[in-house]
Amino acid sequence: MGKYGILVKMSNMFYKAIVPTIDVVNPVSSGDSSLAGVLSGIEDDEIDIDIIKKSMNCGLLNAFNPEISKIDMDLFDKYYEKIKVEEI
Repeated sequence: MGKYGILVKMSNMFYKAIVPTIDVVNPVSSGDSSLAGVLSGIEDDEIDIDIIKKSMNCGLLNAFNPEISKIDMDLFDKYYEKIKVEEI
């Protein structure tokens, strides 16, 4: 859903995630970056909400960068806290 966030089903739960509005530089590969965030969260044995937040954050941070599939980890915590996930 791009700038409108994402709807997610994990196990028997449904979630909606909202990301902050940013000035997009290059959205190419944001989906791939989001998938990398999911896989990282699963590998780190995180809870559903944290996996979703990590995923959305990786996709968002990718869109800041003119290079494909590259994120600035110095911005990770700043934007992670701004992502809202709620059970629906």
